[in-house]
Amino acid sequence: MTRTHNKTMTRTLTAIVALMAMYIHAAEYTFQSAGGDLSVPANWGASSLSASDVGVVNQGGTYTLSDDLTLSQIKVSTTDQCLFNFADGNHTVFVGSAQYPANQHPLSVYANNRYVRLNGGTWNFGGTEFRGFGQNSQLYFQGGVIVTNVTRYYQTYYTASYGNLYMRQNAKLYCGSFTLAGKETIRNTLTMQSGAIISTGAFYTDQNSSQNGLKSDNRISISGEGTEISSGAVIMGYITSAHKLSIDDGGAWRANGTFMFGNGDRNSSSNAISISGGTFTVSDDFYTRPNSLDNIFAATNATVSLGSISNMGTRTSYDLRNCNFTVGGFYPFMRGGSRVRFSGADSVLTLSDFVWKKGPFWTNRAGANPGSRLEIDDNATCNVGLGGNTQWMRDSSNCTFIVSNGAKFLTSSPGLSIGNDESLPYCHDNAIEVRSGGLLEISGSGGNGLRIHGTNNTVLVSNGTVRASSVMIGYSNSGPAAHGCGLTLQGDTPKVDMTGAFWLRNDSVLRFELPASGYAADHVPIVARGIAFNPTARIEVEGYAAYLASGGGELTLISFTNDPGVNNNVTFAQWIANQNDALDLPKRCKLMLVHDANGYKVVFRARNPSGLVVSFH
Repeated sequence: MTRTHNKTMTRTLTAIVALMAMYIHAAEYTFQSAGGDLSVPANWGASSLSASDVGVVNQGGTYTLSDDLTLSQIKVSTTDQCLFNFADGNHTVFVGSAQYPANQHPLSVYANNRYVRLNGGTWNFGGTEFRGFGQNSQLYFQGGVIVTNVTRYYQTYYTASYGNLYMRQNAKLYCGSFTLAGKETIRNTLTMQSGAIISTGAFYTDQNSSQNGLKSDNRISISGEGTEISSGAVIMGYITSAHKLSIDDGGAWRANGTFMFGNGDRNSSSNAISISGGTFTVSDDFYTRPNSLDNIFAATNATVSLGSISNMGTRTSYDLRNCNFTVGGFYPFMRGGSRVRFSGADSVLTLSDFVWKKGPFWTNRAGANPGSRLEIDDNATCNVGLGGNTQWMRDSSNCTFIVSNGAKFLTSSPGLSIGNDESLPYCHDNAIEVRSGGLLEISGSGGNGLRIHGTNNTVLVSNGTVRASSVMIGYSNSGPAAHGCGLTLQGDTPKVDMTGAFWLRNDSVLRFELPASGYAADHVPIVARGIAFNPTARIEVEGYAAYLASGGGELTLISFTNDPGVNNNVTFAQWIANQNDALDLPKRCKLMLVHDANGYKVVFRARNPSGLVVSFH
């Protein structure tokens, strides 16, 4: 055996002996009074303290620190209030070294303890776990305290309820990961009024529970300027349900990773995020997993920035008012029954890197998102940069997109469509509605404008405005023919304004619901460069009886400049005459084609009888 090897063996044996000696000399000491200086060994009934020793505090009181202290563990075994007040000096309690007892954790608190307050100073957990307090425990981090070097932080770990952590007065917690509720734990709270949690790893509302779908009702509150959680990935509803997060008055959550409702394998439902005057940032996907139902995301006067939204849950609700909202990929309707509402005059929605062709109603499973609803409302502005002709609702049914009450949806896309040329049977009964001063503008050039494919898909313009290079209703090219698609105009100022052609294809319907008083002065609902019609398309006029009763007159419905030509041996004038026959209008009411030096007009004339009327009874 070589001399070098002998030296190595000797050093190893020496280290083992020293470690064994440390365990042999490890002891548990109980603090002798109700309060006092923790760094004085005599106060523990000891001549000296070592890193392997356990300290027990079994009386309520105020505990101070005049020097640094190293122990394996501190047990708080009293139901009385304990204040660890280290605010008078820059000292550290080092607990939780590698020698702390198996299945224990560096700071433990007896069940039903009313208050434990860590006020000032530093608590260094030595790279170990904190495994939570007992049932009905109250833990306060305050007075600028720093809790650091925690690999995994569990607010509660074993079966327990009402484990509460309060952070205030610029307290800080540094950990590898954070879990609010551990095994079978319910109604735990994290209340942050000042300070920060900096978690380099994942953040869980709940973890390691076998209670699939249990309503845990765990709650997180972040409020106050500068108060924040910084974390890696976040799972809200890992297994259990009904978790609540509120961010208010300058509070913030910054997630460097994904933020998920549910984990996909279990049922986690009825989770809610509420933001009022706060900031919510997720670098990657804000993701609702399958089997996660009835979740709510609501924000007011907030800044929200998400890498993307992917919602595979059912009946998820997003409601943002007066928010600055930036998101990349925007897919909130991958499954059915969900709703997004974006509103408020101070709202700006920016959809950057919106993936070409998919659009918000995209789903990876045909027919999977019926009944979803996107609303841009109450003077909100949405700026949408789309890479090309974008197909909405191509595999969707009964979905609705609404722009209303002075809101604007502005896209630089050259085209936006319901469905596509090969629309599947799933693309039916969807609607675009532009109401009450709303504006839908498709400003990109060289594209398809607004196209409506599929079956029974419709556009409603009710005192709103649609601007596009062209509008095509009931469009089909190489795929199955569209059926029953329509454009309806309501109110006294509906507007569809095109720089190109207006297309009425297949058996599409153009419906005018006339106001009793007619249109506003010089208002023309549809303006286009040209019109392309199919003999199977039709015009419907409703409300003419009330218009006639109020005095009637002559209303220009469509204005265009180019000759419409002939389709299947039917001239446009013949097609208009056919509409009159189909409408079965009363006498003195009819549609007319007018051609003058300015171009062409489709006019609806309703005249009351003039002159002497003789009536016999």
